[in-house]
Amino acid sequence: NESSTPPAASTSVPPHHRHVRAAIVNAAASMMHHRGVAATSIGDVADASGAEAKELHRHFRDKAELVQAVIDRELTLVLAGHDAADAIMSWDGLETWASQVVDAQSAEDGPFACPLGTLATELRSAPEYRPALAAAFRTWEGHLAAGLRRIQQRGELDAELDADGGVRFALGTQG
Repeated sequence: NESSTPPAASTSVPPHHRHVRAAIVNAAASMMHHRGVAATSIGDVADASGAEAKELHRHFRDKAELVQAVIDRELTLVLAGHDAADAIMSWDGLETWASQVVDAQSAEDGPFACPLGTLATELRSAPEYRPALAAAFRTWEGHLAAGLRRIQQRGELDAELDADGGVRFALGTQG
């Protein structure tokens, strides 16, 4: 998980700055996943990424902005890790996708450790991160719902089923 870097959002930023930003976000993501957000300081991230503190502050105003970047990174990796559910065209495709999701989230110290889910659990009492986390999960749900709609179009799933509502219900994120 630490070695993957999501694509840069803007090509107008010089490559060095994109590289430094990615190194900072990757270091922060790894530390936050292993230590927790609260136990990861900006100074620790600067040290781990090889960035100077002023360089880190050039990319992120504060820790909250860095955490937002980590949330975005984790969503990008989750979606990229299993083809954003584009392969869900049948029940077999759904099963393959679900297996890929679980396999991609295996942990060294346990059977399952989704970095995005771990962040959501740790930050559940932090209202400033709820919009970013909710948007991340809605994006993920949207890819799954699109796959269910493709299965519906093939006639393998009841056409009356609300794919979006069914996904939210199944994942416990209704509302």
